[in-house]
Amino acid sequence: MFDRAAILAQYPWLTQPKRRMIIGNDLDALLSAQFLQHALGWSVAGFYTYTTLYVDPMTDGRDCVWVDLDIYHPAIASIGHHILKTSPADQVPRHQLSVNPNLLRGIDQTDFTHKYPLGTIHFLLWLHDQRIKNTRACTLLLWLADSAWINAQYYRDNVRTWIDAWVKLPELVNTFEQTA
Repeated sequence: MFDRAAILAQYPWLTQPKRRMIIGNDLDALLSAQFLQHALGWSVAGFYTYTTLYVDPMTDGRDCVWVDLDIYHPAIASIGHHILKTSPADQVPRHQLSVNPNLLRGIDQTDFTHKYPLGTIHFLLWLHDQRIKNTRACTLLLWLADSAWINAQYYRDNVRTWIDAWVKLPELVNTFEQTA
């Protein structure tokens, strides 16, 4: 299992209140932004569509946390979960402020079958040790983020490993069998 305290100590900006964020344009990014706004008072300064960046003109993107976006820049803090290395030997020095479960666990493209199968929201809820009101609608919404539900159907062993051993989120653990 990941060590929450060690991750938060290595990336102290993850607990700073009232940060500004640039988010991706999917459900996972929206849920993650909503969580960060609720938990830490973060505000959205812009969003990125993977082709266009829409940002408040008074905002320097380097001062924002990029949420659900893996940004390869040494001065930009980002939270994401995509495969960032093609092999174990790859160096990604410009990801020094990137919080990414695959990087934290040392997973690269050569170990693709073990890649992180969940979304940024799942990692953030676990990292901040926060529970959602475990209503059926909230739990179903969590399973929809970044196709976690589909991953749980097709890559059951990998999803089970992640939710049992690495990112133990009770909302997912308690409903995993219902995804079959």
